[in-house]
Amino acid sequence: MKITRSMRRCLILLDREGEAIRIWYGKGGDQWSWRIAGAPVTQQVHRCIQARLVELASRDRVVLSPLGQRVLAENPDPGASAPITRKRPGPVSTRPLTHSSFGDLSPREEPNTRFERSERRAAAGPLSGSAACAARAVQHGPELA
Repeated sequence: MKITRSMRRCLILLDREGEAIRIWYGKGGDQWSWRIAGAPVTQQVHRCIQARLVELASRDRVVLSPLGQRVLAENPDPGASAPITRKRPGPVSTRPLTHSSFGDLSPREEPNTRFERSERRAAAGPLSGSAACAARAVQHGPELA
């Protein structure tokens, strides 16, 4: 079974805290979840149990198994202060950037009011649908829209 990041975090928490505890809840006390240091980790603990990375110490406690300890020893926790290593980006294109590839980059003044926006749209050319209706309302008044 592949060890996922969430399973690895669960193993690290178990290594730090020592155990996961089963918390019972529900009306009849028939529902439960696994907690490590108060954090719910039910799914991660189940996956670790299936992979035999943790073992039941009692009915309501799990601890790291020898296999889980070996997995952590072979792949130590980098810690919070360790730098994150990432893949280097691919080669950068040497093609020059042009205005045509990004559209017109000249600054534009944005209209301040709804009326100015409608006038700009009306001056831009023929409109259809609700944009045309709004433009007619601006030009001739709401009764003709």
